[in-house]
Amino acid sequence: MTPNTLLADLPERQRDVANNSAERPRLVPEGFLSISQLVEQTGVTRATIHHYSSMGILPKAVKTAHNMAYYDPACISIIDVVKELRARHVPLSRITQLLEQQGVASIRSMLALAARESLELSSFVNTDTLPKPKDEIVSSCGLSLQDISYLENLGLLRSTDDGIYDGLSVDLIRSLTQMRSGGMTQEMGFNPADVAIYKQSMELVVQSEIEYFESRLLGKVPPEEIPRVIRTALEHAESICMLTRRRLLLDKIELLSKAST
Repeated sequence: MTPNTLLADLPERQRDVANNSAERPRLVPEGFLSISQLVEQTGVTRATIHHYSSMGILPKAVKTAHNMAYYDPACISIIDVVKELRARHVPLSRITQLLEQQGVASIRSMLALAARESLELSSFVNTDTLPKPKDEIVSSCGLSLQDISYLENLGLLRSTDDGIYDGLSVDLIRSLTQMRSGGMTQEMGFNPADVAIYKQSMELVVQSEIEYFESRLLGKVPPEEIPRVIRTALEHAESICMLTRRRLLLDKIELLSKAST
């Protein structure tokens, strides 16, 4: 009895399964990984791997006669790149395009360049104010140790292990001290803890800025141009934030003035 005769005796559905199994390669290509191995080596879930495969981000898995799926080892590098891009808030649809247009190696180069240039951008964002010893600043600022501790817990004051405040911390303490000297005292209800409202608001602004610029620059602007573009944006975005705040304040003041007349 031939194999075809055996298949003919099977019900139609079983016959389809048998035919499909016969068409699948029975040998696993050398170096290919099971989904369990891919999960272990990349740290993503099975569902994520299936999702990436369905989107075309990962190459199709090779199926064996036992209905096991095996993945090209290149999937590890692809998933690593996807994780880095997702951490930068790049949507999966855009990642799919980047992988098709640029390839993994090119994207890795762009990310490496961005990491190197971030150091330069950090110095650009930082203040020109020189760091100062914490003891010196605290003793002369007029803020209580409780206020200082609160601001440190907020993450707004940063000091080194040997007690040196960075320039941004020095500037912030000076601004709070000047506000207090100008009459915004605790007796009137003003407290350094009120700075928390600015931190909460600015966290949303900063997060939105990062998502906005990264989603538009990555893959669209030559890698060597990205730092210059971001630097230009930073120069003007701070002014835009300040002017927008002033416009909103003026609108509120006008409303209050009309309400009081």
